[in-house]
Amino acid sequence: MTDNVIVFPGFKRDDAPPQNLDEIHDKVTQTRKDHVTAVMNDMIPDIINMFGAYGVDINDDKYVKDVALVMESIKGLLHRQYNLEHPFHNMSDTLFEFRYNEDNSIEYTYNLPDEE
Repeated sequence: MTDNVIVFPGFKRDDAPPQNLDEIHDKVTQTRKDHVTAVMNDMIPDIINMFGAYGVDINDDKYVKDVALVMESIKGLLHRQYNLEHPFHNMSDTLFEFRYNEDNSIEYTYNLPDEE
């Protein structure tokens, strides 16, 4: 009775919906990462133009690492928003302390290691 059954190859189309919870989680994670990338690609030119409008010459080689720090910090913020890991999370969690003032403004301080 089973000799007339055709077995198809076990492949999955790229656009096939997720088949289990792990695949759903992976798809959601990838969608979040893609969104962060899209937001960064949209924001970076505006941020760079704003610096230029205020007279900051970010094309000068001495600012390249500072600009990279700002961009990665924003990326870290977006990653935290979507529960994605980013290397800057540990740094910001360790480096800064904050508190709310009576007027609900936020005051932050650096938590720098003691110098010897």
